[in-house]
Amino acid sequence: MYNIAVILAGGFGTRLFPLSRINYPKQFLRIFRGKSLLQITYERLKNLKIFDDIWVCANKKHLYLIRRDLQDISHKIVLEEKSKNTAYAFLYSTFKILNNLGLNDSNFIFFPSDHFIFNDNSFNVSVKDLIVFLGKYQRTFIVGVKPTFPSTEYGYIKKGYNIDDSLFTVDRFVEKPNKSRAMYYLKKDYYLWNSGIYAFNFRFFLHDLFSVNPDLGSFSNLEVLETKIDIFPNISIDYLYSQRSSNLAVLQSNFGWSDLGSFEEIIKISNINNEKVIHVDSNVDVILDEFENFRDKKYCFIDVDDLVIVDTSDFQLVSKKGKTQKISKILENISREQREYNSFDFRPWGYYREIEKSRSRYRIKNIVIYPSQELSLQYHNHRDEYWVVVNGRGKLVIDNTIVDISPGKFFHIPKGSVHKVINNSNENIEIIEIQLGDILSEDDIIRINDKYDRV
Repeated sequence: MYNIAVILAGGFGTRLFPLSRINYPKQFLRIFRGKSLLQITYERLKNLKIFDDIWVCANKKHLYLIRRDLQDISHKIVLEEKSKNTAYAFLYSTFKILNNLGLNDSNFIFFPSDHFIFNDNSFNVSVKDLIVFLGKYQRTFIVGVKPTFPSTEYGYIKKGYNIDDSLFTVDRFVEKPNKSRAMYYLKKDYYLWNSGIYAFNFRFFLHDLFSVNPDLGSFSNLEVLETKIDIFPNISIDYLYSQRSSNLAVLQSNFGWSDLGSFEEIIKISNINNEKVIHVDSNVDVILDEFENFRDKKYCFIDVDDLVIVDTSDFQLVSKKGKTQKISKILENISREQREYNSFDFRPWGYYREIEKSRSRYRIKNIVIYPSQELSLQYHNHRDEYWVVVNGRGKLVIDNTIVDISPGKFFHIPKGSVHKVINNSNENIEIIEIQLGDILSEDDIIRINDKYDRV
């Protein structure tokens, strides 16, 4: 039987604001030795060498972040038009992958892209066990991890009777408990954290899913899933399927696991900014993204304890340790654009980094366009732009006129002028852009034509 690994990379990571934004969520943050969690997950699975194929399932708006991190599987990506939670992701990606490969059946193992594994050797043993059990039993398997602390943020699985080695039936799923119940679960051997790692045979899973959800029987083919995505329930696989089926089995594992749902969890694993922090009788953790952290900035603390500092160009979060889960209350007061975009943003053509912004007056960006890429043909209704080219050579198209771009050249792009940049060289084009206008927003980009299908 063909064995396929699917990495789920469709989350938006709002719990890690201000580092994580809708356009640049947790799985793409480079906060672990310069690598993203997506990269680390993919490399771990690739090094196992037991899968016939490895795919990624994600939202279409993150395609170019995936290609940035995983250049060798750029064609093995299932893109969702809309984010519909994990139930849709499981069903749609299995159909899409089998259709792409010309297969009628396969074994699938789904892995979250934004979780951290502490012990790769133990993890590898568990995944190999899953492959074995897929060949022995007609069940859907989920990996449960022995708790190491009384978490109130994780879901739990209560084990039933033993089936085989570390494999058990599922007695029940338990959602996030309160503190006292979490402490009780920690003491008992039969409660495990729900890691979100699933394994199943496609034909068995499909039959079982529709058996417990007969009203979803119309979604039994790829065409319906694509054309009727709006009416598919926005629900997790746990709620739609796992908690309803009697055919679940849990594999108990001890590889050490975290879903990195808070800054405290990240701190437990890696404080990567020690060289930037100067402590004087203090205990403070500072978290930065590798890409954001381009300034040689030092953080100095005197007689301060028990704090978490998260620093970006446009936000600074200061929280008492253990309290960062209250970030949801902060998000209630943040604009949609600030929740969506970081002070830098990756695009299919390259990226931009915001240097400075004054409310309703000006905005300064550093724009980098990769070789053989181009900006969309676009115009703006509310701003003029002034460009200074600092690196690279290419073409600027503005109102049906084509001019050469080279270092030192200056250009004025008036509001309403139709324009784009083409990089036909083998080096990056780098532009310093100053925007002036009454509205300085990413929404003020009206695309006429775009090679990346964003019109």
